[in-house]
Amino acid sequence: MGYCTATEVASEFKDIVFGTTGKITDIELGTFIDRYSSIIDSFCAARYVTPITGANALNVVKEICLLLVVLKVQKILAVKSGNEKIDQMIKEGTNPSKYIYDMLKYIQDLKIRLTDATLIPGHAGVTSFLENSSYTNVFQMDTTQW
Repeated sequence: MGYCTATEVASEFKDIVFGTTGKITDIELGTFIDRYSSIIDSFCAARYVTPITGANALNVVKEICLLLVVLKVQKILAVKSGNEKIDQMIKEGTNPSKYIYDMLKYIQDLKIRLTDATLIPGHAGVTSFLENSSYTNVFQMDTTQW
């Protein structure tokens, strides 16, 4: 299941039609969408049940997928058209893909939370009874403690 559609990708471009005769075919575009959706799932699967289904969380991952696919299509179109500037809207020296992957890493590390996505039970790793019961360890200096 892809997080965005070919129609959504096409709407990001002016006068572009994906089909069997274009610079990028429908099959290629579908492949890009599936690949980037899988990458998103691989990041999110560390903390969340995938595929992401919550409405708000789905909007977030849909936008991430759309941005990644659009960047891929822009690069291909620039190369196939002979345009030296791959993206005229992006300042020189920036890499938008890096920012998107940083956002995925933040989702994986729970710095950005997908509010209505289902967390994997026990996502915090190995825990103990004392940790779960909010027990505070008391350590003393210069005494034998065990």
